[in-house]
Amino acid sequence: MSSYQNNMTAAKNNSEQFSPAGMDKMFIFLEEYGVPLDGRWRPFLVFLNNLKYHDYLTKKQKKDINKLLTEILTAADYEEKQFQRYIKKFHKVYSANYIKKLNETIDESKKLLKEFKKLSQKRSHNVEELQSTTVEYIAGSENPKNIIKKVRSAFIDVIDEMNRDTEKLDQLSKTDQLTGLGNRRAFDDFLNAGVAKYSKSFPVSLMMLDIDFFKKFNDTYGHQIGDQALSTVGKICKFCVDKFSKKFKLILLPARYGGEEFAVVMPGLSLENATELAEFIRITLENYDFIIRNKKGEINHKNITITVSIGVAEVQPHWRKNPAQQLVEAADKALYGAKERGRNQVRQYSVNLNEDNETVIIL
Repeated sequence: MSSYQNNMTAAKNNSEQFSPAGMDKMFIFLEEYGVPLDGRWRPFLVFLNNLKYHDYLTKKQKKDINKLLTEILTAADYEEKQFQRYIKKFHKVYSANYIKKLNETIDESKKLLKEFKKLSQKRSHNVEELQSTTVEYIAGSENPKNIIKKVRSAFIDVIDEMNRDTEKLDQLSKTDQLTGLGNRRAFDDFLNAGVAKYSKSFPVSLMMLDIDFFKKFNDTYGHQIGDQALSTVGKICKFCVDKFSKKFKLILLPARYGGEEFAVVMPGLSLENATELAEFIRITLENYDFIIRNKKGEINHKNITITVSIGVAEVQPHWRKNPAQQLVEAADKALYGAKERGRNQVRQYSVNLNEDNETVIIL
C-alpha cells in the first residue's frame, strides 16, 4: 500500500471516529460510564480516545494513554480536583519522550563541557609557558633569526595541539558516553551522508535494534546494572560491525539511537548482507553470558541472557522525498514486526511495487 493510501486509510478511520454515527457511539459509551454531560470531562475523554490514531505518539505512549482512560472510567470520580490530577498525568505521558531526550542531551552537554574546560585549562597553561619561553629567548640576547625560529616553532606546537583538541571535542560531541558508540548526532550525520551517495550500484541499509524486555531487566537488577548491560550490548555490536567492515571493506556506523535502542548505518551494504550482520549480532548477544559483579568483584548473578529484536531495511529506488527518514521508518516497522512475532529475531522490510503502489511486507 502506498503512503498516499496509508494516509487516506488513516484519514478514513479518523473521519469515522468524528462522524455523527461515531460520535454518537462514543457519547453513548460515556453515558453508560456516568461521565457528566456538562463540563470538560467528555471532551477530554474523547480527545484521549482519539489519540490512538496519531502516528507521532509511540506505542508505549498510546498504551499509557489508554491505561489512563481506563483508570478514569473505572474510578468514575468526576470532581474538579480529579480532573486536574488526570491532566497532569496526561501531560507526563504526552511529554515523556521529549523529557527523556532532553535529559540525554543535557547529560551529554555536561560531559562535553567538562572536557572542554579541562582542555581549555591545559591550553592556557601551554600559552603561559609559551609566553615565558618567548621572554627567555629575547632576554637571552640571542640572534634575532634564532629567536624568531624558536618562537615560530613554539607557536606551531601550540596550534597543532589546539587543532587536536578541536578534533577531540568534535569526536566527543558525536559519541555516546555510556556505550562509546556514535550518538544521535553522529547517526543523523552519517545516515544523511550515506543516503546522499545512494545509487543502484551503491545500496544503503539500516538496522534498528532493541533490547528485549529491558524495562523488566532494569526493574529486576537496577538501573546501574542496566547501564552495564547497555554498555555490553554496545561493545558486542561494535565487535560484530568491525568484523563486517573489514570483510566488505566499508565504513559502517554502530550508534546508540536512544534508551535501549541501537542502530547500525550501512552504506554500501545490501539488504541481504545487512541481514547477515543483524543475525550475527543477534546470535552473538544471545550466546553471551552476562555476569553481574558487586563492588568487590564477586559474582552476584551469572548466565544472564540478553536478547534483541532487530529490523533491517534498504533504501528503495522509488523513494524521492526524504529517503533518510523513510529508511528509518522502514527499519522501525521491521523492528516492530520482530517484536510482534515473538522477539529475539531479525525481520526485513520489503516492498512490492505495482503501478506505483507500494505494498509493505515484513519478512
